[in-house]
Amino acid sequence: FFDLLHHARSVRDIERTWRDQSIYGKGAICVAADASGDSRIVQLVSGKAPSFVPRPAGRDWQICSNFYQTADYPPANKTEYLQNGYARYGRLAHCLDTAPIPRTTQALQTLMADVANPGLCIVDRDVRFRTAYTTIFDLQHRKLLLADGHPAKAPFKELNL
Repeated sequence: FFDLLHHARSVRDIERTWRDQSIYGKGAICVAADASGDSRIVQLVSGKAPSFVPRPAGRDWQICSNFYQTADYPPANKTEYLQNGYARYGRLAHCLDTAPIPRTTQALQTLMADVANPGLCIVDRDVRFRTAYTTIFDLQHRKLLLADGHPAKAPFKELNL
C-alpha cells in the first residue's frame, strides 16, 4: 500500500486501486494527497479494505492523528491513549477551524509544538507516548515540513514534493 502512495499520480488512483482490496499487517492512519490539492485520511486495518475519509468541502486542512476517525473502526479500550489523541486532535481542529490561526509556516510549526507530547495538551508528568516525528504538508506550494522528534526541540526540514 505505501509503495502505491509514493508512486500513484492521484488520490483517486489510490482509492480506485485499493477500495476493494484487503490489507494485512499492522494498521495505520495516514494522509494521501496529490498535486491538485485533493486529500484523504486513509485508515488501514488488517483484514479490511482501506477506508478513505475525504476532506470536507470548503476546508483547507485535514488532520491525521493516532486514532480512527470513523465509526467503522471502534477504538480499542485504551483510555489514556485515546485521551491523549483526542486532546491533541481537538486543539488542532479548534485552531484550524473554530478560531483560525494564520496559515503561515511559523504559526503551523508553533501549533504542532503545542500539541506534541509533552506539550500544551499533555504535560510532561502525564506523558506515556512521546512525539516521534511531526509533518506539515503544504500542497499549494508542494512542500513537506518534517521534524524528526518533538517540534519544539528538533528543527523542521523542508522538502520539495
